[in-house]
Amino acid sequence: MNGRKDQRGAAAVEFALVLPVLLVLLLGIIEYGYQFFLYGSAAGAAREGARAMAISTKSADAVTKADQAFTNTTGKIGSITVSPGGTCTAGNPVVVTVTYNYSGLTGFFGSKHVTGKGEMRCGG
Repeated sequence: MNGRKDQRGAAAVEFALVLPVLLVLLLGIIEYGYQFFLYGSAAGAAREGARAMAISTKSADAVTKADQAFTNTTGKIGSITVSPGGTCTAGNPVVVTVTYNYSGLTGFFGSKHVTGKGEMRCGG
């Protein structure tokens, strides 16, 4: 019976040692999943913007469509650039880039930067 008294609380001590590692691992998985979601949303918004400019040939339409797509998906406002600016001629490519900087969900892993690019040929 003496050996059992020496083991009292050992499980609690082991749990206290393992808990911080498990919590950091869990938070890392959540942060990575959110970042992966933002990458996909930025890429999808950039494709929507490129498609809009390829059809209408106006960069304002591309910015509006990309902004709507990113905001509707994430609830956030990203930075949108269109190359070439203005209008595009048939056969030339248009590139829409959606960029978003966020500080993370938990704040433990620092700020992150996600970029999505969409490219399409104008007029076709």
